[in-house]
Amino acid sequence: MEKRKNDTVKHEDMLGILMDARDADDGLGMTGHQVRDELMTIFLAGHETTANALSWAMYAISKHPEIQAKLFSEVNSIIGHGTPKPEDFMKLPYTQNIIHETLRLYPPLYILSRDVTEDVVIGGYRFKKGDMILINSYVMQHDPEYFDQPDSFIPERFENNFIRSLPAFAYFPFGGGPRVCIGNHFAMMEAVFVLACIAKRYRIKLAPDHHEVPPLPSLTLRPKSGLHMVIEERDAEAFEPGASNF
Repeated sequence: MEKRKNDTVKHEDMLGILMDARDADDGLGMTGHQVRDELMTIFLAGHETTANALSWAMYAISKHPEIQAKLFSEVNSIIGHGTPKPEDFMKLPYTQNIIHETLRLYPPLYILSRDVTEDVVIGGYRFKKGDMILINSYVMQHDPEYFDQPDSFIPERFENNFIRSLPAFAYFPFGGGPRVCIGNHFAMMEAVFVLACIAKRYRIKLAPDHHEVPPLPSLTLRPKSGLHMVIEERDAEAFEPGASNF
């Protein structure tokens, strides 16, 4: 409301851009309710999901000191004292694999819906036009037919273009088809760089009485009751290339 009252000032933030947007056909802008819906979509799809993925990643690496040590070593050698740059993304393959494995075990958007557009039989099941199909990526990505030790956190499984060896929709944390998440590449880069920046400065440990955190299947798949973590700052030698300092 404050922005609408002060309409003489041009705002270049997300809210201002949405308020200034005009339909190409009739030139009309969005109503307040439409702007609110767009903002909630951006928040849920572009922020909460990534935050959940990073929470699960920190939970997973805190339970595997050897994985955290390998993460430290890669981050030390590529980023050191600096801030990650776009060109560093491809130089952080192990950090990427940690995020891939996190999205496999704990996909934030663990269930997708699709409307049936015509009568069809799939796997012996008949679906009619207008039916809704729910697709569970959590179940699919824990299938032992496609993933050895499916309940274990093993980032190394994603080495050597493992994703390309999988059949379609065996691994789909961002959905798939024409309605695949439009921000999947951005989300992946964001998660990798945030995890790298955290690992550059801190060790991550679970609180002593908080070793098992069950997932809560709500709108997104989030840690039930949150995460109780102990964060320890790494000392100066952690930034020496090749040092894990775990």
